[in-house]
Amino acid sequence: MSSLETEVVAGGAAIANEHKNTAAAGGHLAPPNQSGIPTVEQPYDEKYNEKSNEKGVIDPEGHYIQDVDVEGTFPTEEEMATLPRTSESVNWYIFLIVLVEFAERFAFYGITGVFANEIQNPLPDGSTAGNLVDNENQSPGALDMGQQASTGLTNFFQFWCYVTPIIGGIIADTKLGRFKTIAVFSGIYLIGLIILTCTSIPQSLSGGSNSAFGGMIVSMIVIGFGTGGIKSNISVYLGEQIKTDTMYVRTNPKSGKKEIVDPNITVQRLFSWFYFTINVGSLAALATTTSERKVGFWLAYALPTIVFCLIPILLVFMYSRLTHYPPRGSVLIESYKVCKAAWSNWRWNWNAAKPDMYESKHGQKPSWDGAFVDEVQRGMRASLIFAFFPLYWICYNNNYNNLISMAGSLRSDGTPNDLIQNVDPIFLIAAIPILDLVVYPGLRKMGIPFRPIARITCGFFTASLAMVYCAVLQHFIYSKLSPCGDQATTCDQPGDINLWIVAPAYALIALSECFASITGLEYAFTKAPTSMRGLIMAIFLLQTAFGNAINLALLPVTEDPHLVWLYTGIAITAFIAGIVFYFTFRKWDETEEQDNAIGHGGRMQKEDTRKE
Repeated sequence: MSSLETEVVAGGAAIANEHKNTAAAGGHLAPPNQSGIPTVEQPYDEKYNEKSNEKGVIDPEGHYIQDVDVEGTFPTEEEMATLPRTSESVNWYIFLIVLVEFAERFAFYGITGVFANEIQNPLPDGSTAGNLVDNENQSPGALDMGQQASTGLTNFFQFWCYVTPIIGGIIADTKLGRFKTIAVFSGIYLIGLIILTCTSIPQSLSGGSNSAFGGMIVSMIVIGFGTGGIKSNISVYLGEQIKTDTMYVRTNPKSGKKEIVDPNITVQRLFSWFYFTINVGSLAALATTTSERKVGFWLAYALPTIVFCLIPILLVFMYSRLTHYPPRGSVLIESYKVCKAAWSNWRWNWNAAKPDMYESKHGQKPSWDGAFVDEVQRGMRASLIFAFFPLYWICYNNNYNNLISMAGSLRSDGTPNDLIQNVDPIFLIAAIPILDLVVYPGLRKMGIPFRPIARITCGFFTASLAMVYCAVLQHFIYSKLSPCGDQATTCDQPGDINLWIVAPAYALIALSECFASITGLEYAFTKAPTSMRGLIMAIFLLQTAFGNAINLALLPVTEDPHLVWLYTGIAITAFIAGIVFYFTFRKWDETEEQDNAIGHGGRMQKEDTRKE
């Protein structure tokens, strides 16, 4: 057996008891299925449950603990190398959380899908609601502020939506808990949607762009604040419903063969399908872009508002059916103290923050345990990985502005130009099941671990390829297709090719999300200290805001005739970032399972599981 398995098997429950006093004093002895004690709230097999008195023991607080000496617990080294791995079965009530995310994403993507046209274009001929009346070759619009203003405001909105999760994450971790935070911020979100809908009625749009513009800015701020409390907590809330946090061996009731239930695969699968739901919700743009074109912006915003109203109903129904963990209170202060103790002489020395060394140096025993120090270290390491993501998001952010404008410069043949963005979620909806059910299991069977660092690197390269495609296409639009040459975006006559030529760029970006974005969500959840998951998730989401800030800095070149160089520069940046990222962090894939074991299996410390 490996050192990790030997330590867990020999002393999992003992270490938990040893650390119980110090961990509980600091608020770090997590609830039953987070505590690191290898527990299963309800064994997946009813027959196994009937024999639970023989197969395991009950700790003093009444939690079921798997017996480390019998089948159904930790895998041996040979089993780790030979047995297939699978995810645990999950309670169907978990999917209520997914439905909440669906409704929120339906609202978010429904409104952002039409922002670009409303801001950039004037009211079409004969229209008071922004819809098309006489000329089908026009684009819907209202405010007539141009492409730069459209790109700037949509990037501001995206930026704001990914800054506010820091607030939501801190509130959930320290004050309200996940469920209450999601509920409160959902109410704020709904107020913003109502404001947006009211300011897009014909009387507002035709009464002067200043009033309509002011209403849009207010709604953007309110909605962005509301989404922050949801985004930083909804995926963490989903992950916290997983029953076990350690590997164990079970006999599959259907095949009769042994298999390893791997919580890492459970997390990967849950977050893949969570992202699947996000993109099903994002298909709202199909309805809203058609609504803006046929009826007007008021209907395009009213539909997401109506769907969002499902969230309060879902929250009430699921409250008593899911697991809730209380906030940890002072965890941020203690994390700061840990970092302060570990930082000296411009370098990190995490052992200095461990209880024994801290007590010998400062003369008092800290309120945290050694495992918490390792969890904080792991969270800090994850933040280094997140630091590369802004260079990925500058590729992705073109979905909502520049690529829509590119499509608008081409022949529509009756297709709304902003409908093209739906290629991204449609491709994702097709790709995620293929990767989750075919590609990833196939690689595992062949003994090829496709671990997080490798997946994120593939995401960077695929996003770079998407930008290469955009640069080449934009070059041909300027030189061959547009009658206005390098002023194609503002040309009255569209380029002589159908706008669906832009679709491959969206498909490549979607594929990159499967590798980079989904894996980033997994990493933020698995590497965060249990009591700081909301904050660490928010830090990951904050990288999107930094990406939007970079896009805002690029505004001077987000117009004709500079677009070829814009896409080329972004493509080169993402490609180089992918190379640097891989060679900086590739060794972390080798210790992935050991890193994820920190704080689990009895609050194990790093020195108990692996070498420095």
